[in-house]
Amino acid sequence: FRYTRHALRSMLNNAGCSIIFLEEYGGAPEVLTDIFAKNITGLKIVGKPLAAITQRMTLLLLKTSLGRKISRTTSAKFPLGYFIVAEKK
Repeated sequence: FRYTRHALRSMLNNAGCSIIFLEEYGGAPEVLTDIFAKNITGLKIVGKPLAAITQRMTLLLLKTSLGRKISRTTSAKFPLGYFIVAEKK
């Protein structure tokens, strides 16, 4: 599943938890790379190496200030995942 911030908040509230911290991580570059890599790996011979090359190129992009800015500014709309700290009430 690809949960939204609102769905996670609702599920935790329904479970009787209070959210201490909720933050998105990753952004459009990470999401696009993840989708591409998961779909390309099924191709014989070239799939896994092409996925690995794409992932490494994305990591290189994220080491640049432009890459980090793109990831950061798109994380709210296209998060790769969430980091949540919650406690049971």
